[in-house]
Formats: sequence, C-alpha cells, structure tokens
Amino acid sequence: MAHDCRVVGINNGYDGIFDGTCEELGGRLLSGMIDRGGTILQSSRCKRMYTPEGVDEARRRLAELGIQGLVVRFGGDGSLPGALELSR
Repeated sequence: MAHDCRVVGINNGYDGIFDGTCEELGGRLLSGMIDRGGTILQSSRCKRMYTPEGVDEARRRLAELGIQGLVVRFGGDGSLPGALELSR
C-alpha cells in the first residue's frame, strides 16, 4: 500500500480491539464495496471503553497489534468519545 502502510479493519467496533478480531483490508475484500450499503466490520457498544481502565487496556492492545493510528469513521455517543480518550 501507499507509504508502506497496511489498513487493518477491527471487527465489532471497540470490542474487536479487546477480542483481537481484526483483519487486513485489501483490494479483494474491498472490491465492489462502494455499491453496497452497511458495514463489513459490524459495530457494537463497548462498555469497557467507558472506563479509564478499559481505555488503557485498549491502548495496550492496539500497541500489541502494531496499530499506530486509528480511524473512527462512523459513530456517535460511544465511538467519538472513545476515540478522544484513546488520543489523550
């Protein structure tokens, strides 16, 4: 990929960070996605992200997975505050 970056999708929202359910997103998996609605990664509410201990654990697990940046594309009451806490 460009700039020697890999794109990794985390399944089931923040729960996927804790569960380690992620997969590299490449051309085959994503081809034809623009014509389909919905999400291939699914989503969920993650209660662990509402606690400081959970946020610290998510940071640790992201580091273990080698993920250096996180893009939170969709979300609302849980996704965006969680992203803010991870960035602090």
